[in-house]
Amino acid sequence: VQIPRARPEPGHGILRHSKACQVGQGAGRVQLPSTGRCFCRLTRVAGRLLAGGEPTLIGADELEGTVDVFLSTYVLDILSDEDIEAVLERAWLLLRPGGTLCLTGLTYGTSLRQRVVAAGWALIHFLRPQVVGGCRAQDLRPYLGKGWKICSREVVSGANICSEVLIARKI
Repeated sequence: VQIPRARPEPGHGILRHSKACQVGQGAGRVQLPSTGRCFCRLTRVAGRLLAGGEPTLIGADELEGTVDVFLSTYVLDILSDEDIEAVLERAWLLLRPGGTLCLTGLTYGTSLRQRVVAAGWALIHFLRPQVVGGCRAQDLRPYLGKGWKICSREVVSGANICSEVLIARKI
């Protein structure tokens, strides 16, 4: 299933940035074409900085206020409300003033068919969350408080499963 890419407003693209943090696990990387690019993965305790592909352990505190882009793709939809708030608080601390927050996760659709699929998914999540990998649809906007300005939000659908692509700036 191919999901179309959201198109942020002019000036909000992440490709011009040189330092990014990605929250989550796995082998994926944020790839930025600028010179001196940095890649970072965060855990609750520390981050792993990947510069030129070589991993170096660093403390997340060393990055505070220096990150251009904070990226989370399909991670927040498996976390508790408290953990989502903790991740977004950490993102706010890590981002420089005006830094970009990019979030993607499962969400509710707008058509009847999309809403039926989301309701079925929610029922499965309620009964046996492991069947859907612990993922659940949610609207990420309410988690963004006073420290954020939402620049764009788009709901995209593939096979009637909807994803929210939200881009915000640290204010």
